[in-house]
Amino acid sequence: MNKNSVCTPVSIGCGDKINNITFDGCNYYCTINCKHEIIRLDSCYKIEHRYSVCREYDCICYDFSEHCFWASSNECAGTLFRLDCKMNETESFSINQSDFSESDKNTTEENTEFLITGISCNCCNNTLIISSNRRIIEFDIKCHKSKLLYCSKKECIIDVLKIGNNYITIAIRGQQYFLDLYDECFNRRLSCFCFYSRTVPKTLIFNPCKLNSDNDSCDNGFVPYLEIFILKKCQSPCICSYNLPDEFSKIEPCGCNNLCNENCCDKIHGNCNPCMDVIESIALIETAIAHILNAEGEKIQKVLAETDDIDKIVCVNNNVNKTIVNVTQLEQVLYSKLNLICDFNNGNSCCGEGHLCSDN
Repeated sequence: MNKNSVCTPVSIGCGDKINNITFDGCNYYCTINCKHEIIRLDSCYKIEHRYSVCREYDCICYDFSEHCFWASSNECAGTLFRLDCKMNETESFSINQSDFSESDKNTTEENTEFLITGISCNCCNNTLIISSNRRIIEFDIKCHKSKLLYCSKKECIIDVLKIGNNYITIAIRGQQYFLDLYDECFNRRLSCFCFYSRTVPKTLIFNPCKLNSDNDSCDNGFVPYLEIFILKKCQSPCICSYNLPDEFSKIEPCGCNNLCNENCCDKIHGNCNPCMDVIESIALIETAIAHILNAEGEKIQKVLAETDDIDKIVCVNNNVNKTIVNVTQLEQVLYSKLNLICDFNNGNSCCGEGHLCSDN
């Protein structure tokens, strides 16, 4: 992308390919290609949980106002699915193309399936912003009506993200990918960069926890920072953290964006990664201890099978006993670490009581 971007690989298992990613304030959620599954990742992009779902989903976004997910599936073109925190479908809505077909005469997609390429929440109006190839529409969740916001013959829109009164899109023009900034009337304010030819951008990720309202360089409370899920070279998935040009700092947040920022896991309870890192390190040590104890047991079995010399047996037994004493001391240290974590969390998940990521 450019020198200001930092790309982190996302490893979800051999053979699994990510369709789309969203962020809920504590975790990332990935829809998986050709699988009825959604994977939850921690903030370091490590797998925390796999949800079995009723269909293959393509696009997904988290609604910070409704505390739910919105998803689409190419198997059901033009349909939006509402998912709860357990990834169960609770509602579905069909997008009626006749709502905006009269104003969509500039494109040739009127009689084709409405395949959704991106979903973003406009929580200020309780609507969804949806991209579909050459169009961007606004879908009213309450009255189930659609309104055309933007259409073009010259580009294909991969994804759309609504922040404040502005829209950010990934679009293909010619054979290049561009990141574009639009105002509320969809006048293009900036086309800031294109991606490398071997890089395929897939998803714009709104991570409010990366926004720092204390940063002096941002008058309106927003740091020009964005995460983008991309595929590099041989379909290797990455999430790139990109520092946007100064023009993006002029984006004015709406009230829900500030609410998202306040509800971030990292901002409420501090970064929850240290807790998880300590627990993971304890688990690794316990695994090593299990191997050590197993080896010591095999050592005793071997000496008993090979000799009847009491002195040798007692010598081996004493060595094994020293190992067990050392392991016992180490277990006490590990137990103390776990107690400290329990005291720190005070019985709640590190992401806060009632937060979505506390539901396993």
